[in-house]
Amino acid sequence: MKRLLFLIIACSALPLSACNEEEYKFVVEKVPLTGSERGHEWVDLGLSVKWATCNIGASSSGAYGDYIAWGDINEKSSYNEDNCATYNKNIYELSSAQDAARQRWGGGWRMPTWAECQELCNKCSYRWTSKGSGHYGYEFTGPNGKTIFLPAAGYKWHDSPNAYHSGKIGNYWTSNGYGNDEGYVWAFMLYFNRDEDIEPKSNNVTQREIGVSIRPVLDK
Repeated sequence: MKRLLFLIIACSALPLSACNEEEYKFVVEKVPLTGSERGHEWVDLGLSVKWATCNIGASSSGAYGDYIAWGDINEKSSYNEDNCATYNKNIYELSSAQDAARQRWGGGWRMPTWAECQELCNKCSYRWTSKGSGHYGYEFTGPNGKTIFLPAAGYKWHDSPNAYHSGKIGNYWTSNGYGNDEGYVWAFMLYFNRDEDIEPKSNNVTQREIGVSIRPVLDK
């Protein structure tokens, strides 16, 4: 647990002759590792940002929540190229107006960057498990021992009312887009695939129009 350390010179009010032994007093103040922002709980894993305990649209850590296209704000009944706000546009970093976490939750909440998802994958240990809802996913344990759970919610695409590969694949948007010389204009996500033994990583890219999960973060 992180602590702030304050140094108080106890002899400051005494004559100089009484300070020869340099008597000091230390006061330790605990910094909270959990809390809430605008009704949504967060956990400090010992990383550069605080992570929300549940997905947008979910009421618990194990629930899937809403499926949102990159740059959209809300869930939809279909996920296609023609109804995606950022499809094939030269946008490589979402603005606050395009950030579902900022728009839905308010306050300091926002979508994580690619680098913050990379930090989560690289600096935390993780294990495949299930939560009380019976949904499977990965539990991440930070350097300070605190944890979050990312359920394998799968994804939605086209007009199917049901998510593809839920319980096996996890997809979590970052706020960073991707493009290359071949004309692909996609976006980065945190990704894992239990069927193919792909552990959590943050360098996966996919089409912006598909609906996937979002796990918000807060700056410290």
